[in-house]
Amino acid sequence: MQLVHMPCGTHYFKDFGYERYPYRPLLGEQVAVQLMVENAAEDVIPVLTWEVDGTPMPELAGAKVEHDGNRLYFRFELGSFEKLSTVCYRFAVQGEAGPIVTKDYSFEVLAEEALGEPLSLLRGYDFAYALFARITLVFDWSDSLRVYTLDPVHKVEGTPVSSVQAEIAEGISLAIETAPFSWSVKRYTEKLTGAAGGSYRLLVDGEGSVHRLSYRTDLACEHLFGFGERFDQVDQKGSELLVRVVEHFTRQGSNSYLPIPFFLTERELGWFSPVQHRLWVDARDGLQLTFDTPQRGILTEERWLFGKPQQLIAKLHDLTGRVKLPPKWALGIWISGNGWNTQKETLEQLQALEEHQLPATAIVLEAWSDEQTFCIFNDAKYEPLDQEKPYSYTDFTFPEDGKWPDPKVMAEEIRKAGLNLVLWQIPVIKYEWGGPGPQLLSDEAYAIEKGYCVLNDDGSPYRITDHWFRNSLLLDFTNPEAVKWWFGKRQYLLDDLGVKGFKTDGGEFLFDDAAVLYSGETGETAHNLYPVQYVKAYQDFLEENGVEGVTFTRAGFTGAQTQPVHWAGDQLSEWSEFRAQLTAGLSAGISGIPFWSFDVGGFAGDFPSAELYLRSVAMAAFCPVMQWHSEPRHGQFYHTGRERWINDRSPWNLASLYKDESIISIYRLYANLHMNLMPYIYQEAKHCAASSRPLMAHMVVDFPEDEKAWTVHDQYMFGRDLLVAPITEEGAVRREIYLPEGLWHDLFLGGTIEGGRTIEYDCPMERIPVFVRDGAVLAVNLADSGLMGSQSEEAGVGNDLGSYKQLAFLCFGRDSFEYADDLGVQLSAAAGKVSGTGISEVLLVDCSTLDAAGGVKLFERYLAAKKAAVE
Repeated sequence: MQLVHMPCGTHYFKDFGYERYPYRPLLGEQVAVQLMVENAAEDVIPVLTWEVDGTPMPELAGAKVEHDGNRLYFRFELGSFEKLSTVCYRFAVQGEAGPIVTKDYSFEVLAEEALGEPLSLLRGYDFAYALFARITLVFDWSDSLRVYTLDPVHKVEGTPVSSVQAEIAEGISLAIETAPFSWSVKRYTEKLTGAAGGSYRLLVDGEGSVHRLSYRTDLACEHLFGFGERFDQVDQKGSELLVRVVEHFTRQGSNSYLPIPFFLTERELGWFSPVQHRLWVDARDGLQLTFDTPQRGILTEERWLFGKPQQLIAKLHDLTGRVKLPPKWALGIWISGNGWNTQKETLEQLQALEEHQLPATAIVLEAWSDEQTFCIFNDAKYEPLDQEKPYSYTDFTFPEDGKWPDPKVMAEEIRKAGLNLVLWQIPVIKYEWGGPGPQLLSDEAYAIEKGYCVLNDDGSPYRITDHWFRNSLLLDFTNPEAVKWWFGKRQYLLDDLGVKGFKTDGGEFLFDDAAVLYSGETGETAHNLYPVQYVKAYQDFLEENGVEGVTFTRAGFTGAQTQPVHWAGDQLSEWSEFRAQLTAGLSAGISGIPFWSFDVGGFAGDFPSAELYLRSVAMAAFCPVMQWHSEPRHGQFYHTGRERWINDRSPWNLASLYKDESIISIYRLYANLHMNLMPYIYQEAKHCAASSRPLMAHMVVDFPEDEKAWTVHDQYMFGRDLLVAPITEEGAVRREIYLPEGLWHDLFLGGTIEGGRTIEYDCPMERIPVFVRDGAVLAVNLADSGLMGSQSEEAGVGNDLGSYKQLAFLCFGRDSFEYADDLGVQLSAAAGKVSGTGISEVLLVDCSTLDAAGGVKLFERYLAAKKAAVE
């Protein structure tokens, strides 16, 4: 029998029956606590014993509220409290071997207070302190504007003043007044932001410590972009949201795997907070920010930033870490399916790629391991392994009739096919309900003995409270010895199999605020930080071993741009989810995530329709990573009814399902396009890493002064030169596209269109609206056939990223350019002449001039082209 109570809950959006309500009670609020009892007889009656400020209170018996299989749920009503108090409680139930008693839980009854008027205002050279009874509000304008609050224990010094007027940047001024208290930021005479003292509210305990601070800023804007990867909308003006890592299976809505406390507006104003506690945002009327606080030290911290969107993202990265450039292969085409749980089926994917002449640069194996240790191949045979020694490939034997008879041969076949091997990971020592193997038991015992896992506040091992991987241990990546032990078990994967990356799934499991990490952090702050710590450890592992590798991650937080690549997590194969994926990509980019991907056609549920699949493929061709994947074949959280067991989102599986070979042909067109564009994509990726630009960028990144651009959320710039407008509505054969000012070239059809207006555009299945900026020069790898944008197998350039079939430059109104790659090619071109090193000849293609004899066919038109010797 197990008693489960987690006051903070696991997911804020649902009551799971073991939370406390409210989590942080106020004076006069009714308080209830809930308990879940697992594996108990139906007649069990748990009791709650408790004290208020040390005084024992009458014992309470739980009222049964629900019975769900082997789970019983009980509720205890504590009533309301009329004075600030400390309440302690615990649960007990009579078991077969005697009473079972939980640890002690406690909470402070809080009171809401106004900020009040300042006791004094002190000024220094580039800072000011506003001292109040409960907090000190600090303004530091030495670099942009940093506003933070301190507990009143901190001693501060400065010259007493009645007000402050300071220039904090060119044309930007800060004013602080004391009667009544307010602060404001203006650009010349135009107010950008600020707050009145009367808008501040504090939640304080009996000792006067502040547990929560909120205030409303007079934010002058029409648009509010950011807050991380968001699935509901790009513009969060009018929304309420929580900036907290949340795993929500499909239909994410306002939840985010990858929240970031950052936003920007059309008024050249941005905001960032290095917050680690919970942060609530209410943008329905102005902007209200609510911070949970640590009670001591720096309670809250904010940065007000100034500049255009691209500059603001760069400033965010200055504060949180520079962008890491992924290896070129990671920007190619990834294939994946959870159902590939054997060597035979894995190699069949390589054969299918060859048969259909389809390129790919990476293959992800999710179901490769024993599903217990997550570092040993399924069906491998071995003697008990020494916990003090790294694993070696020779520790294992692989039965010929097993699932993976020869992983080394398989890995070599993958390498010879030109793909990079990526393996799925999860940061847990699994609790195996169906009977743990001896190695898993040994791992668990050793990790507990050494303190390698996250702990509870009483020193016992923290176990994942509920849901996915329930009861499993969570590795503590802040413990260097734990990290060394963990990756010692995975070293052979790099050394002997040449693994190039890890799909670092999960990371959202640190639910309990009271949990404790080796670093001293508690779960309250580490919940958001844990996925960053986890992924960084894997990235460091690859780098320390000299592997040109990558992590592929869904969860993250501040600083995630230092750990590429991220994908959108789990969505159903539905049109609404496809639109949510596009929204997620644009919001992630504007929040500083430069390299992002999604599951083509969706991940879960029944198959996508052929139309949805191909529209999704088309968008993916113009995304940083083109990737398809599918959920476990039995359905992740429910039985998935469908026509066939194999649910892969591969083009050949969809073609077979729908008896439509055109699915493969159209997929080939888009896959080949992505590979054609790899020189452009990698060149733009390098620029993104250097400049902090998102590779898949909302229109406001390039057109911040265009008011219309701030309202268009269904098209984007792929790199600096390609405007992409995906088709995300079922049955659509036309769509509206907004072209900003300037001349635009139609990539698929040719011709030019003047911008500054909205156009209607026809969109058959084999076409996605893509427009090229006038004056752009696109570096491409062109097939020997001269075909690009064709369903023909002859249009393919394969997946060899170490050479070119033909290095060509598609010139749209200009033929001068600079180009440098990772292969030693460095070129400069002007007036039809090319100079440089690393290659002897390139092809210059004039995309504005038709010429049947030119030898280059771009989609359905022949273009003028000439070979140019490199001088």
